[in-house]
Amino acid sequence: MPPASWLVAHDVKGGQGQLNFSAWGRYNPFDRADMLDKICDRVSKGRMPIWQYRLLHPEARLSDGDVQAVCDWTSAEAARLVQGGT
Repeated sequence: MPPASWLVAHDVKGGQGQLNFSAWGRYNPFDRADMLDKICDRVSKGRMPIWQYRLLHPEARLSDGDVQAVCDWTSAEAARLVQGGT
């Protein structure tokens, strides 16, 4: 359905403007660490997955344990990157 596909394409383009995992290798370690911190921030505030997606996919809601797991990983990976990891 064109209207739905347009919305999905719009959301994907907007998301890639914020963080494009296809370009992850081109970001420097400090930018990667900053993006990882933002991931934790957004899941902690309930902003990921986006509400439009959750509306159609209620099973995509993150539990408190899911949020903690994401934040634990992003924190550890960000620390590794700023300490010289690649």
